[in-house]
Amino acid sequence: MKILKNYAFSLFLIAGIIVGGAAGLIFGDKTSVVRPIGELFLNLMFVVIVPLVFLSVSSAIANMQGMKRLGKIMGTIFAVFFTTALIAAVIAFIGTTIYNPLKGVDMTQIIKNLPAAPEAASSTIGETIVKTFTVPDFLDLFSKSNLLPLIVFSILLGLATSMAGAKGKPVADFLNAGTEVILKMVKVIMYAAPIGLGCYFADTVGKLGPQIINGYLNSFLLYLVLAVIYYFGAFTLYAFIAGGPLGVKVYWKNVITPSITAIATSSSAACIPVNLQATKKNGCAR
Repeated sequence: MKILKNYAFSLFLIAGIIVGGAAGLIFGDKTSVVRPIGELFLNLMFVVIVPLVFLSVSSAIANMQGMKRLGKIMGTIFAVFFTTALIAAVIAFIGTTIYNPLKGVDMTQIIKNLPAAPEAASSTIGETIVKTFTVPDFLDLFSKSNLLPLIVFSILLGLATSMAGAKGKPVADFLNAGTEVILKMVKVIMYAAPIGLGCYFADTVGKLGPQIINGYLNSFLLYLVLAVIYYFGAFTLYAFIAGGPLGVKVYWKNVITPSITAIATSSSAACIPVNLQATKKNGCAR
């Protein structure tokens, strides 16, 4: 009963995804009728991303004691990011070396059906860095398309608030309160997740199911196997390194909902609110 209570919401979410996927396979393109419900839920998640990132990052930095700790945390974040990316790349390379899903496949037809890449204007490395981490106008920050510039701005605001000391405390309190309110908002929106994600998944499977079966089954199956290996193997290892056996237990208790959201939406941006909510449950609110 305790396990059922702890994973009740995740089970409802899984049920919604399964029902949606089954409906997509059975009814095909007809499931597009429920797409607006799924898009309604996703739009609510997308809208909350910008204030959530801004408030949570600024609040965390503003309440941090000591710049040495901030430097250590930032260094750890970059180290973890590159290490996990490298491990994932190695697993993918080994998997495709053992089994080539495109062996004997006519690549010309696959390439012909790929969407054309937009023609990008030539730019220097410096210009690319500037466009990646900054925007020319303050209002441009408030878009999910500019999350990296928003994070940079949020870090700077948090640093300035912390450096202001007592005079910056009202701003820090505002950021703290705003973070709590926006997390509650995410919690309210997530109540609709089983229905919203189920409808979105139904439409996605209804449209892409035949394509997966007819043209991409081998690649999809290989990806699925490698993803499962990385998901259960590498993530468990990361949790163990971070917190030992207790870290593994806490991690797997709270990771299911973000994982299901990622599978259903295929959007890292849509998963940000859910990930932050799960992170807080893990005990990493600050």
